Amino acid sequence: MFSYIIGIVLKLRSKEPVIAVVGHLVKDEIVSPNGEMKVSLGGTAYSIAALEAIAEMGRILPVCRVGRDIEPMIRAAFGHNQRLDLAAMKFTSKPNVVNRLVYGSDGARAEQNSAIAPPLELDGIDRRIDSVLLNFISGRDVKLRDLKAFRAEYRGLIYCDYHSLSLGHDRNLRRYYRLHPRYKEYIATADMVQMNLAELKSIYKIPIFDMSAVAKACCHLHETGVKVVIITAGTNGVMVSESKTGRFYHIPAIHIRRQVDPTGCGDTLGAAFLYNYLRTADLIGSLEIANQFAAAKATFSGLEGFAGLGNIIRQIGPPVKAIALKNLDRTPA
Repeated sequence: MFSYIIGIVLKLRSKEPVIAVVGHLVKDEIVSPNGEMKVSLGGTAYSIAALEAIAEMGRILPVCRVGRDIEPMIRAAFGHNQRLDLAAMKFTSKPNVVNRLVYGSDGARAEQNSAIAPPLELDGIDRRIDSVLLNFISGRDVKLRDLKAFRAEYRGLIYCDYHSLSLGHDRNLRRYYRLHPRYKEYIATADMVQMNLAELKSIYKIPIFDMSAVAKACCHLHETGVKVVIITAGTNGVMVSESKTGRFYHIPAIHIRRQVDPTGCGDTLGAAFLYNYLRTADLIGSLEIANQFAAAKATFSGLEGFAGLGNIIRQIGPPVKAIALKNLDRTPA
């Protein structure tokens, strides 16, 4: 499966980043605090759309399975970009999973799925690509044994958005935060892991605004072997911990005049960071830019706004510089 990737990669120039985006693509029903609903592609669609808007070179290889009922939406959203190989999308006759997201006035989100998609296969991904962006949308996107086998053979960079590994399903397929029983094994397969504060709290109980506690939790995650931990905190910006240097940075959030929809901000941040990091190897500079792109995503709902992302970036201003936080107690609990 997906063996066509080999032929594509061999034609690429070595300087062009090649990124496989692995994770379920869903149909989102986004309900705003005022009760308005917007239907959009969701899940890894945000990662793909962000890479498509940001990447100036290279190739984007989505590895996902989607229902035929949303094929027209996919063709309309992604069918025009030659750097994006849609052949990686396996279409099925079954209806696509619907993900209903209901936002409250306090920013809290309730999430419910119409079904659980079967895991994706990694066997056909060419081991010579630069990076795999693994975004856990369902929490069951990839079987752990398959991921371990892939990691044993793959020498490129695995960037993992922990996302729905932190969520379980109740009998009505509503999502709830829980401690994943094998979270350490999943994280250990990645070079870099991203999660938000709620996802971090599902693993390690911390006060939300306590930077020292976040730093200690990151050290706890570094014990799995993951080299870089990125923690997104919404209006409090983003934090990053690097095991090699022991450094911990905070990048304040960029002020925007009006937040329209936070859905996809984390996906946009991860995509923007990974692309720029692959090109520059600049951890902090890439995250500063990614923080800027995440702020831009909050100004629109769905995927349509990605077409004008450059204009939005110019309007919100330059990236905010990272602050190195020192003298934090980072001894893991």
